[in-house]
Amino acid sequence: MGRAIHLGILAMVIAAVPPTALSQARVADTTASGGKYQYFVVQYTTGYGWDQQKKPGDQMFFKDHSALMQKLRKEGTTLIGGRYADIGLLIMKAVSLDDLKTTLAVDPSVEHGTMKFEVHPLSIFFGGCIGQ
Repeated sequence: MGRAIHLGILAMVIAAVPPTALSQARVADTTASGGKYQYFVVQYTTGYGWDQQKKPGDQMFFKDHSALMQKLRKEGTTLIGGRYADIGLLIMKAVSLDDLKTTLAVDPSVEHGTMKFEVHPLSIFFGGCIGQ
């Protein structure tokens, strides 16, 4: 699937979510030290360790992955997330790209190859829902 299709799907995911849901998920836009958070699109895909014969919830380290995703949502790092086909798509915030990659790299499902992820900076040009 091409990048344009992925970005189109991301736009549809964001547009389909009521603004109240995003504003409820919104937390402080500044860090504890007063700096600004950056926003990112994270895409999870299946890794070399993914067993095509098993459902997602039955995959090795999937429960650990889910626990990390819940933790990041509670902390306010994950602003919105969803899945289409076998791809997980999240909008997250962090101090930096490297900081977010470090946070996600400790995911046991990534460490053991069940899943892999890509992180891309997100420049918000249509504000009001997620903040800037």
